[in-house]
Amino acid sequence: LVAHWLNPAHIIPLVEVVPGRQTSAKTVESTLTLLERLGKTPVRCADSPGFIGPRIQVLLMNEAVRLVEEGVATPEDVDRAFRAGMGFRYASVGIFEFIDWGGVDILYRASRYMSEALGDDRFKPARLVEQKMAYNELGPKTGRGFFDYAGDRRDTFEAAKIRALLRQLKRDRESAS
Repeated sequence: LVAHWLNPAHIIPLVEVVPGRQTSAKTVESTLTLLERLGKTPVRCADSPGFIGPRIQVLLMNEAVRLVEEGVATPEDVDRAFRAGMGFRYASVGIFEFIDWGGVDILYRASRYMSEALGDDRFKPARLVEQKMAYNELGPKTGRGFFDYAGDRRDTFEAAKIRALLRQLKRDRESAS
């Protein structure tokens, strides 16, 4: 069993919990419970290079460096844009929630555009995004994306995300003053 803490470990809530092939369900559950009692946010994932956080983070960090290498922006401006944009948004809205909210079709089109404009396959849409497009599972606007939006879930989803972002904005402004 791996319990992967992100640094600074005493502050960052996430701990990735990676059971081994012979790890019992009881051991996994005990670990998750202990981490929750410690005030952490345990997330179970399969054994994969980088697990969840670092795997996403490495791509993001390298792309930020490429922006500087290409003369698109300075490190200071990339950091400022990140804190005021994605960093702000993702403090309240998960990546898959955001994909659905904006629309899987938007991610698909943006991915194709970036791949073609930059001549780089690393921006191509993921196979699962292409599959969602084929099945018209685009998010709340079609009733299903990565999550189900049946009934009133579409309206409650958007309202909850707007409230979360407004709370985040209020906290940020209060801490800045």
